[in-house]
Amino acid sequence: MSVDAEIVETVDAVLGGEHAARIEQDAARIEELAGGGFEGLAYEVFEVELYREAEPILLGMLRKGTLARLALKQCKSRGWKFFVHEDDMLLLRSSPVERDVIMVDVLAEAMRNFRRDLQSGQGWTADYNRARGACSLMSYFIGQCVWVFRRAYVRWARQRVRWARLHAVYDFTQDAANEAGIGGCCRPPATRSSRRCSARTSRTSSRNRRRRRRRSCA
Repeated sequence: MSVDAEIVETVDAVLGGEHAARIEQDAARIEELAGGGFEGLAYEVFEVELYREAEPILLGMLRKGTLARLALKQCKSRGWKFFVHEDDMLLLRSSPVERDVIMVDVLAEAMRNFRRDLQSGQGWTADYNRARGACSLMSYFIGQCVWVFRRAYVRWARQRVRWARLHAVYDFTQDAANEAGIGGCCRPPATRSSRRCSARTSRTSSRNRRRRRRRSCA
């Protein structure tokens, strides 16, 4: 099954209702917002509603691993390098907090892109077609979320690596990093710096000993 078809099925399963009727309602709403240039209070209200409707869909996709899997599939079709660590997948399945962190980042970027595309005339329209014909506005938007997941995941993963490094430095242990599944990616900066400091101290001591020997011989 294609990525687009899976997105449509996922959205329809959550929202329910008649597909064609939903597209008609979406078209009327976009036409109304276009009159205001997709700005102002009316568009802000629309964004809040879009966020609330997309939130449970994305959280479910993160918990099941669907969002990451579809993003990997899309990237592979484009020849883009992308990898999601197995431990991160497990964490996203088990941790509501971590799912919220990524979801908020994904939604923020997707909503910016969505508005930009609408204002440039390149966004969703009622005759926007996918593998199974016209899709609803929400199916289109979730598709945008799949596209931006790659960047959101990389930001989230890097932040976790930085946290693990700091934890290792202050607690002198990598237990937390190992529990997070990213211990192998982290080496405490203090370890490397202490080695450099030790080497400098050793060289300085050797020079001082040589100087003392020269003075005693003189």
